[in-house]
Amino acid sequence: MITDENDIIITEASREDAEGIAALERVCFPENEAEEAASIERRLEAVPGCFLLALAPGTGEIIGYICGIPTNEERFRDEFFTQPELYERDGRNVIMLSVDVSPEFRGRGIARKLICAFAERARAEGRERLLLTCHTALIGYYESMGFALIGPAGSHWGGGIWNEMKREL
Repeated sequence: MITDENDIIITEASREDAEGIAALERVCFPENEAEEAASIERRLEAVPGCFLLALAPGTGEIIGYICGIPTNEERFRDEFFTQPELYERDGRNVIMLSVDVSPEFRGRGIARKLICAFAERARAEGRERLLLTCHTALIGYYESMGFALIGPAGSHWGGGIWNEMKREL
């Protein structure tokens, strides 16, 4: 568990957090992109340590999270969302599936803190890189955290157009 100067707690999620994570998904993503609690719960069971949470000071409310799945694959594909069995314990890469922060807590650096904690943990586990997809409007944001644009992604999650990015660890 990590606590920052604003008393935001960064901690690992458990199976009991699945509904709270899904509720945040519904707030942060359009309906066609948001994941359901059952899918999140399956990933929490199958992939140890795949979610980090940001908890509000005082209340412990889930105000942000990041999740990913270790793999040896080099490119993002939508099946990582729905098939946690693609998890490779010794995978050299981590496919980042989601970074969410509750709208009322945005602009406070919480997503950056989650990404930094997630990257540090991946590095400590011997991973080599992080891979993600994002909409075009977020490319600059991720570049500011050391991600490089690979190009258009093969992902069609939610029917959107996505860009793939990577960050060497």
